[in-house]
This record gives sequence, C-alpha cells and structure tokens, in this order.
Amino acid sequence: MSLFFSAMWHAWVGSFHPKMIGLSFLPLILMVVLTLGGGYFLWEPAQAALRGWMLQMPEPWLLNYLHPWFLQALQHIFIPTLIIVLITPVLVIFALLIVSWFATPWVVQHVSIQNFSTLEKKQGANWFHSIGWSVFCTCVAVFFLLISLPLWLIPMLAFFIPALIIGWLTYRIIFYDCLSSHASSEERKILFEQHRYPCFMIGITSGAMGTIPGILLSSSSMLAALFLVIVPIAVWLYTWIMIFTVLWFVHYALTALHQLRIVPTIYPSDNVIDI
Repeated sequence: MSLFFSAMWHAWVGSFHPKMIGLSFLPLILMVVLTLGGGYFLWEPAQAALRGWMLQMPEPWLLNYLHPWFLQALQHIFIPTLIIVLITPVLVIFALLIVSWFATPWVVQHVSIQNFSTLEKKQGANWFHSIGWSVFCTCVAVFFLLISLPLWLIPMLAFFIPALIIGWLTYRIIFYDCLSSHASSEERKILFEQHRYPCFMIGITSGAMGTIPGILLSSSSMLAALFLVIVPIAVWLYTWIMIFTVLWFVHYALTALHQLRIVPTIYPSDNVIDI
C-alpha cells in the first residue's frame, strides 16, 4: 500500500503543475459545448419524459416510497437529480476517453522525463492498440451500466454501481495506456495480474471523486441564474480529476514497472489470458 499512497501524493502535487493545469483545459471547450448544447435541447424533454414515465407506472411503488414529500419535490429536486445521476456516467466515460486518447501520452512523457528518465521504453503497444483496448473496455462497461439501470432507482445503489463500473473502466484503460510505451506485452500482463486490486481502488476512488461535479450540476438545476457559471466549472473539474487520475496511475505503473525489472521474473506463457 506504500506505493498506492506514494503515487497518490506525487499525483496530487503534480496535478497543480502549470502544464497539467493547462492540459486539463484542452478538453474543456468540447465538453462545455456538448454539455450546454445537450442541456439546452434535451433538459426539458428529459424531465418531461421521466416525469410522465414515473407517474404512469402500473404500480406506483416509488411514489409511495417517497411520500409525503415526493409530490412537492418531484419537479424541482428529485427528477433533475435523477437525470444528473443518469448522465454523470456518460460524462465521465466521455471525459475518460478524451483524456485517454489525447492527454495520457503527454502526461506519461512529462512524468517519465522528470522521474523515470532511465526507464527503458519497450513499446509494448501503440496508440491504435490503446484505442482498440479502450473501445472494447468501454463497450463492456456500457453493457453492465445498461443492465444495472433498474437498480439505480435504489438510492444507495444509484451511486455505488456506477462508481464501481466506472472505477473498473478507468483502471483498465488508464493503466494500459500508462504502460503502453514503457512495458513489453509480457511485463504488462504481469503488472495487470499483480496490481489489479490497488489499481481497481484507484479507479473507484477517482469514480467517487467524479460525483463532485455531478453535485455541482445538480445544484445548477436548482440555481438557474448560476447555470452558465456552474456548468463550466463542473465540466473542468471532471477533466482535472481525470488528469489527477492519470498522474496517479502513471506514477504507480512506472514505479511498479521499475520494481519489476529489478527483481528477476518468470514471464507468463503465451496461453495466459489477461482478464
């Protein structure tokens, strides 16, 4: 666990480096355009559709569960919050893919020059491998998000299940990208096997941090006058959290790779499947 917290500390310090702050603004324009555009065209129809679906349920168990404050809070609090809960994983996945494809190589290069300049680059995967891997993992995560949607109506599970799935997706994509240029395919398999649980915890932690922008977006639905201010801040916070997460994974992955090369290792056979 010392590597876990050491990498977290280095990532926290590194996330305030001017280059990392600047890098976090690069995806901001695109995400703000999509978020504001989607909110402008889809916010009211989404609220109306969700309100109609809930009121037309054959067994209005949810209304009975939330009674007596449900009818008063339905339009102004509960439905906007539920929509935010539903779209938050979409925003997180979108931010994750943007950071993975365009920002992660810059972050890996920055950290490797500063802290791992002597670590050999074995080029175990290229950018196209990274895209293919991230698309495959995203499809798996989206599948599990969709089949788990009915459970999201249970208050606690509405936050736990997406954080768990997004945490797994973050770990699978970012850890792969951080090792793609430095580790060979054999080394990457070993590191995935040896460090899957700490890396999964890093992913879950970043997924939990990703709920903070969702809370800001929920507040913007109740403070219409501040909507145009809160949304850009929330979207930028998503990208900063992703940059911090990448830094955490980079420091963890490259340190683990360095330790692996120090200790003689028997590489897995070709028939080992990375799951």
